[in-house]
Amino acid sequence: MAGLSSPGIGSGLDVTGIVTGLVQSEQAPFESRIASQEQTATSKITAFGSLVSAVSAFEDAAKKLNDATNFELNKISPTSNEFFSTSVTSEAAPSSFKVEVVSIAQGQKITSGAYADDDTVGSGTMSLTVNGSTLDLTLDGTETLRDLKDKINEAEGNPGITASIVTDNDGQHLVFTSDDIGLDNAITIAVTDDDGNDADALGLSKFAFSGTDTADMLQTQEPKDAEILIDNFLRVTQSSNLFTDAIEGVSINVKKANDVGDNNAITVSQDTSAVGEALAEFASSYNTFLETSVSLGRVNSESQIVGKLVGESLLRSLTSQVKNILSGSESNGGLSLAALGITTTREGLLDVDETVLKSGVDNNFEGVKNLFVGDDSIMGKLTETLEGYTGGDGLIQVKINSYKTTLDRLDEERANFAEKMTALENRLFSQFNAMDLLVGQLNSTGSYLTAQLDSLPGVVKQN
Repeated sequence: MAGLSSPGIGSGLDVTGIVTGLVQSEQAPFESRIASQEQTATSKITAFGSLVSAVSAFEDAAKKLNDATNFELNKISPTSNEFFSTSVTSEAAPSSFKVEVVSIAQGQKITSGAYADDDTVGSGTMSLTVNGSTLDLTLDGTETLRDLKDKINEAEGNPGITASIVTDNDGQHLVFTSDDIGLDNAITIAVTDDDGNDADALGLSKFAFSGTDTADMLQTQEPKDAEILIDNFLRVTQSSNLFTDAIEGVSINVKKANDVGDNNAITVSQDTSAVGEALAEFASSYNTFLETSVSLGRVNSESQIVGKLVGESLLRSLTSQVKNILSGSESNGGLSLAALGITTTREGLLDVDETVLKSGVDNNFEGVKNLFVGDDSIMGKLTETLEGYTGGDGLIQVKINSYKTTLDRLDEERANFAEKMTALENRLFSQFNAMDLLVGQLNSTGSYLTAQLDSLPGVVKQN
């Protein structure tokens, strides 16, 4: 008898349903176990991720207080007034000075005589010099004032001069302006006139200038250096309006000259506010860390909420180490966080008394620095401890990596199990199909025998 083309057609059984049910009965406990383990691993990864974020922010705040440069910041007063603006670096020593702005540096302007729009300027060679650099221009006698302006401005070897045309009631004037300020950038113009006379005030000779006004070239703005007088005694002169080397660590940008004999005081002092702000930031980041660790490791019997890291020894160890370090005090003088107005609440959080903190920092700045700066300080020990938990090789990341490995293993188990279930399904179908075929054959044989018996003489068929 030929094989059956549809499972169950021979026996009348739902072979497909039976096989599917048997396979699912094998899969169900496996999937339940795998899903539970995956959920646990994923939950742990998320929880440790939250923890490492809080710890990293806390570590950054501790490092900031452990950095000596944050205790070497200065402030300066005033930062700006009518006569100058100031800035200060950590190189400056706390001190006060009187500063008089004697003069402001400025560039030079030289203005030519008047020309009509189509007047030519003459022929020959014009040499323009600024601070040792010279530009030589050759003119053929066809150039107008505008042409000369363009030749100067567009020349590759321009030594630092901008030419402009200004028109007044008399006509057009060519204005030569030095690009940089200060006496060193004064402009000199020498000419070699094709008429053979460089001093006849005709042709190109009209543009000659060597620092003294002529009938055709007037200095409309003299070049000046900037000059300041410090403490009515020390005189500093330079071509720039920004003084960076007069007082070590202090920059003074002059804006306006004082009246003769007048001056303004500047004061450099330690900037203790930055340390106070860093301490407040530290307390805030610690509180975030503690709240995160408590939330992750707590069992709330009332709400039946269980922290995702309950039972994790790493969490208990980290919290314990941090609390032990913060409860310590600096050996020289016994200064502690509590003495600076940073105390612990009943919930274990840090509370900052701004008044006590400011007073403690202002009155014992060196003591505060010693408490926080250095490998053996509170912040030094804390930073070293936290570094062991954060980073690519930290204990928290090791935990995260172990749970990621668990997820990879579970994926591999699921793939292997899927192959086993496929093989089981194929085997069951094969077995049930064979049975179905046999039952079909037996049913067919039975029907045949029944028909033959029914056709025998003397056989009475009973309905």
